[in-house]
Amino acid sequence: MITKLILSLLALITAPFVDNDIERAAKSIKNGWISYQVPAAPETPSVCCWDGDDMAQCDLNQKHRGYGSRAETPKTDQIHVYVKIKASAPEVIMPVGDHCEVKTGGVDVKRLGPVAPKASVNWLKAQAISRQGHADENGSLYALSLHGAPEVPGTLVELAELNREGLSSQAVFWLGNRQGNATQALKKLLGSLPKGETRRSINMALQHQASPAAFDLLKQVAQDDKDPEQQRDAIFWLGQSDQIEAQALLDMIADPEMSALHEALVFSLSQSQQGEQALFRILKGDYSQTAKKQAVFWLAQSDDETTQNQLMEML
Repeated sequence: MITKLILSLLALITAPFVDNDIERAAKSIKNGWISYQVPAAPETPSVCCWDGDDMAQCDLNQKHRGYGSRAETPKTDQIHVYVKIKASAPEVIMPVGDHCEVKTGGVDVKRLGPVAPKASVNWLKAQAISRQGHADENGSLYALSLHGAPEVPGTLVELAELNREGLSSQAVFWLGNRQGNATQALKKLLGSLPKGETRRSINMALQHQASPAAFDLLKQVAQDDKDPEQQRDAIFWLGQSDQIEAQALLDMIADPEMSALHEALVFSLSQSQQGEQALFRILKGDYSQTAKKQAVFWLAQSDDETTQNQLMEML
């Protein structure tokens, strides 16, 4: 027992010291890079740089045009966060996945190794708030959204509830793009945010979630929300969803309480896979004059000769 304890103490004494305090490391250099790693959210595709359709090296000496993740890229277990320090302040935060090669090109990188996920979440949150007047220019929210830490959805909700231009809408955007089900967090925001741009951005986030629960919530917003602008925006995103069925939009058009939204509903219907035939159903059915006029307008935009002939026969 004593021998085992002595060996454990010797291992601690001889092990290399790893500075995993992100804030202290960032302040310790005036110009340069630091890097660290944290576990990724489940099923997160590797983030990397791209040369057309091919995954390429991320060069710390260059600004990359093609950067991000794609659904078909290999999944990553870790998020490797590279932080560019300029004048003792973080300027660029670039997360990459396990399958992305990073070229330093002679750049000195202070490598912290694995850090506590909660420490990274708190540090990235602080970086996002410090740049609250901007969109996610330095990548802090993107990096945050990829973390596997259970605190991430709640942190993005907190940032959204600040309701600050740029910051909050971006927090909602990255919440919607996060792997896993964020529908409950987005539903919470629908109840807590005031009318306006940030609240409307929840609609797009729900559409990006691409889950049945998110789709049902988006449809509920389109039908029942008390803010007509929120409804109109939700109707637009319904039309962009692969899950939408023409009959669901036709049912809304037939609802007298949604008469003020007929223009938006018919447009969304025209964008759906069964759109053209559904528009003809409006012309033949018992629908409002506004709906019929909009149906004629969108059918007239079709380049399909059969559709044009069918429209001419009806008119």
